[in-house]
Amino acid sequence: MSKDTDLAAIEVARRKMTGLPKPVEVTAPDGTLVKIIPVSAALLEEVQDMIKDPPIPEIMIESKGRTEKNPEDPTYLSKLAETNRKRGVATMNAMIMMGIDLPNGLPEDENWITKLRYLEKIGAIDLSSMDFDDQLDREFAYKKHILASGYLIDIITSTTTPDKMLEEAEASFPGS
Repeated sequence: MSKDTDLAAIEVARRKMTGLPKPVEVTAPDGTLVKIIPVSAALLEEVQDMIKDPPIPEIMIESKGRTEKNPEDPTYLSKLAETNRKRGVATMNAMIMMGIDLPNGLPEDENWITKLRYLEKIGAIDLSSMDFDDQLDREFAYKKHILASGYLIDIITSTTTPDKMLEEAEASFPGS
C-alpha cells in the first residue's frame, strides 16, 4: 500500500466514524459517575442467537397419513414466549454489562450488597448465580440491580441502536 491509499482509507474511516454515537458521561441517581458506551450490534445479535427456539412440534394428520409441523400448539407457543423473554433478558444484560462503564470503579461503600442480599432473603430476587468474590459478578450485580434505571437503559439503547432500527423494531410489534 502507498501512503496515498493509507491516507484515503483513514479519511474514509474518519468520515464514517463522525456519524457514530459517542460515549456519554452521566451521573446516576445514586451519584455514581457513569460512562454510557454504545454496544456492538454484532454482540447483541450473538447473545440473542445463543438462545435457540424450541422445536416446532408435529401433529399427525390422519387424512394425509403424515405428520406436519404445528406452530399453533399452545405448549409450543408458551415455550416460544419464554424463549423470547429469555432473549430480551440476555440482550438487556449484555447492554448493561457492556454499555455501562464505571470510570471511578465500584463504590467503596458495600451497603448495596447487604441490601441485595436482603432482597434475595425475602424472595424478591435471585442472586444464586452471583459470586460476590468475583470482580465481574460484583460489577455486573451493581450495574444491573443498582444503576440500570430506565433512564440509563434508554441512553444505552439510543446510543446502541440507530433510529431506523428502532423504528423497524417498534413497527414489528402488534398494534403499531
